[in-house]
Amino acid sequence: VSGRAHEKIVSQGVNLSDVIRKASQRSNIETLGGGHPPAAGTKIPIEKVEEFLENCDIVVRNQMHNK
Repeated sequence: VSGRAHEKIVSQGVNLSDVIRKASQRSNIETLGGGHPPAAGTKIPIEKVEEFLENCDIVVRNQMHNK
């Protein structure tokens, strides 16, 4: 999984490196993922994709809300 964010989104408080790490933790996935605020990625088991993406949404919403 890889993601990229427009600078407008990053300026609103989104850090995709943190999103990847926190969504992995929330999904109980042990992985080495990361990157930097505008771009990040990781490898996840196929059976965890839906849960992981849902957790990414939650983390992004929290980041934008807490800015």
